[in-house]
Amino acid sequence: FGLRAEMPVMDYLSIGGLFEFVGYQFDDTSADRNLAIDMSFWIKGRYVIELTRDLDLEVYLGLPFGFTGYFPDGDAFDNSFGFNTGLLGGGQLILGRFAVFTEMGWRHRHTYWDEENGAASIDFDLAHNQFAFHLGAMLLL
Repeated sequence: FGLRAEMPVMDYLSIGGLFEFVGYQFDDTSADRNLAIDMSFWIKGRYVIELTRDLDLEVYLGLPFGFTGYFPDGDAFDNSFGFNTGLLGGGQLILGRFAVFTEMGWRHRHTYWDEENGAASIDFDLAHNQFAFHLGAMLLL
């Protein structure tokens, strides 16, 4: 699930932000789903094609980059924080103030955890890459 806000700043460039919830579960554990929250800056190169007087097609390549919080299920690990990035390509059909979009690409999340436990220090980092496929709708303001 995600929310996205963006604003065209030039004919071929939009900037904005993403706020996304990501849930996933590791195959080899009995724990419930883990949760990651991404808050990202979003920059998008775009090209708009006028199909009809009322319908446009926008094709784009977007780059998110920002903060990630990882909140695992269970007691094995504490919450950890880090960054996310990716590269997403897609298109959207724009009809007046409403649009539907689809995109796919690569997402990367990397979080870090460090704990002092007496004389021992435990350092942990979790990185994962994933194929992303999004379908959505938006209201254009």
